[in-house]
Amino acid sequence: MKKNNYVVMALAVVAGIFLLFLWCYLGFNKVDNPLDLVISILWWIADALIIAGIIRAENKRQEQIRTIYVSPAALFNSERGVVAVPDAADRMSVMESILQALEYDFSNEDMPEKEDFEYKYVVQTETYKPAEKAEDKAEEESADQQEQEQPDWKGKVTRIDPENGNEETEFSTPDELAALLAA
Repeated sequence: MKKNNYVVMALAVVAGIFLLFLWCYLGFNKVDNPLDLVISILWWIADALIIAGIIRAENKRQEQIRTIYVSPAALFNSERGVVAVPDAADRMSVMESILQALEYDFSNEDMPEKEDFEYKYVVQTETYKPAEKAEDKAEEESADQQEQEQPDWKGKVTRIDPENGNEETEFSTPDELAALLAA
């Protein structure tokens, strides 16, 4: 999450603490009125909802940033822009490098014009965690097991077909994604 999200959450909590201090300082806690307790509880519920809303909005924003548009010769990501991929065999590795390099900042590249970039697939990544490096693993594992390590990559692919309608398919491994993009 970005710094401004933490600032808003901190301000909501500080405001709640300040209002609680005022409530006690002004003597409202000595008045036997259950409405005070209800208002306090509602304030803390509002704080929790604000924080949950900020976290949910940030997760959705990051998921949108992880979206990659795939054309036969290039890829487009809103943070990286257009990335040329001359060989389709390199497409998966370029997509992984884009996802690993994301900073989730607020700078956005403009989507190219339809004439310049005609994409065939839209890859929406829900979760992406790179594979662990071989040097980070225990020495007990064999080299074969280390080579088979793949990133945790889940999401959905939408195949763009203006004539027959778009087709959306979910994937849970890089191999499934590669098979969907090869079709």
